[in-house]
Amino acid sequence: MAKIIPTFDPQINRFFTSYISRGLTSGFSAQYKTKPGYLLHDTLGGQVIFNSGGVERGFSNGDLVLIDPLVHHDYRVVSPQHPWKVVCVHFFARPTWHSLLDWPELAPGFRHINLDSSTNHHRVTRKLIACHQLAQGPWQHGQALAEAELEAALTWCAELGPHRQKPIDTRLEQAIHYVYQHLAEPINQQQIAKHVGWSPTHLRARFQEVFNCTPLQYLDRLRMERAVELLQMTDEPVYQIATEVGYDDPAYFSRRFRQIQGYSPRQCRHKTR
Repeated sequence: MAKIIPTFDPQINRFFTSYISRGLTSGFSAQYKTKPGYLLHDTLGGQVIFNSGGVERGFSNGDLVLIDPLVHHDYRVVSPQHPWKVVCVHFFARPTWHSLLDWPELAPGFRHINLDSSTNHHRVTRKLIACHQLAQGPWQHGQALAEAELEAALTWCAELGPHRQKPIDTRLEQAIHYVYQHLAEPINQQQIAKHVGWSPTHLRARFQEVFNCTPLQYLDRLRMERAVELLQMTDEPVYQIATEVGYDDPAYFSRRFRQIQGYSPRQCRHKTR
C-alpha cells in the first residue's frame, strides 16, 4: 500500500537541514521522540544501531535509513574500532516524491534499503553530499539546488534499490497535485475526476488500488498532515490553521484531527517544543 506523505510548502522556514559526520565514535547516541519531516541517514562507514517501534537493527556501509515524520527513534554507535560516518538530511517531501519514499518498512515509519553495489551507493551518496553542500553554502538559490540534488538521490534509490516499484501514472500524479493545490477549498470527487479526464468511478478505483483509500479520504489525510506541519513549525492559532486546510469550523477540525492523528492540535503543537 502506498502511503500519504506530508508535503513541502515554500512558506515554511528551512525546507531541510543536513550534516555530514566523518566519525561518530563509540558511546555517541541520540534520541528523538518526534520530529517533523523525514530523516534520511546514509551510512558511509562504521556501524550504528537504530531502534524504532521495538525493532533494533544494525547498519553499516551501503545502508540507508529513512524515518517518517513524527516517528520515535534512537540510534547509537557501539564499536570503538568502527566510527560511524554518515550523511543525514532532514526534509519535507513534495507531492511528486510519493513513490520515491515508499521504502520497505522494518517497523511503522522505520524504513531501510541497502545498495549492495559500491557503484550504486556512490551515485546516491554523491547526490546527498552535493545536497548538503548547496544547502549550507552561500548561493542565492542554494535551497532550490539542494532540493534538486535530494530528489535525484531519492530517484536513484528508487531506481537501484531492491524495492523497485512501477511508477504512478501521469493522471494520478495530476490528481495528487490538484488535491494538494486545493487543500483550503471545498473540492469534491467529481471536480478531481474532471480535472484529470477520468470518470469519478475510475478515479475512486485508482485511488483505492494505489493508496487504499478514496480520493476524499486522501484529501482529508493530506489536510491533516499539512496541519501538523503548520502546528509544529509556525505559531498560527488553531482556528487559522483550520481555515488554511479547508475547515470552516475549528471545533470540527479539532475533532477530525484527533480522530485521524490520535491527539489534539494543541498536543501536536507541543510534541516537538
